[in-house]
Amino acid sequence: MQDSVITLLDTLCKIPSYWIPSETSDTKEHNELEIADFISEFLSTFPFLTIEKQQISPGRYNVFAYSGDIQDMSLLIVGHMDTVRPSLGWTIPPGTIIEDNYYN
Repeated sequence: MQDSVITLLDTLCKIPSYWIPSETSDTKEHNELEIADFISEFLSTFPFLTIEKQQISPGRYNVFAYSGDIQDMSLLIVGHMDTVRPSLGWTIPPGTIIEDNYYN
């Protein structure tokens, strides 16, 4: 079980979902479509879930997964999907596993 969780986590962390420079301005943009697609596809393997992907701004997405009637929801789990771009100075290389802990 833990190996499959580590494999899933490693797959998620290898999807480039960090801030990227904008080609049209000096601002930066998110690139979360690929990770939102992956999460949506993974969650769709559970037949009891309804999956909704919602674009909230260019390159930024929410993924909703729920069972039953959404009006009767009793549990909500929230998190963000972007990752930090690898850079110089990291003390542990991305994707390293030490004593069953995953570092990215």
